[in-house]
Amino acid sequence: MACTASVRGVCGSWPKKAISFELSITIVCSQNTLVGFDTVTPFILQSLKQFPQLNRDRFTVRTDSDVAQLNLIRAGAGIGMCQVQLADFPVPLQRIMPEFFAFHLDTWLVMHEDLRHSQACKTVFDFLAEDLQGYINRVLR
Repeated sequence: MACTASVRGVCGSWPKKAISFELSITIVCSQNTLVGFDTVTPFILQSLKQFPQLNRDRFTVRTDSDVAQLNLIRAGAGIGMCQVQLADFPVPLQRIMPEFFAFHLDTWLVMHEDLRHSQACKTVFDFLAEDLQGYINRVLR
């Protein structure tokens, strides 16, 4: 199975204006509660190279749980980051600053080599691969 990508973007409500990322992040931080990470992980360190403005101190509400962050965003506690596909349901969130902010994440589906000859495992694997690719393609269109 080839590597595919899912997109992680910023979701919330935002006026549509043509402005720079620097100005956008300044406005977002000054006018909104930001929901984000608490602990700096290797992934976060790597992400901060691309987006140094999104450091820990910018977040008013912090948690290391992606599920908690998504629920806080859905509850209206603030603006935060989540996979674009997750933002689409059950009640869609509005994506903000898509032209400035998107992480493309590799997605891997793997199976232990001892299971590759099992027809039941192959059937489940093929089903998951097809549905996962459909899930990812929803945002890449």
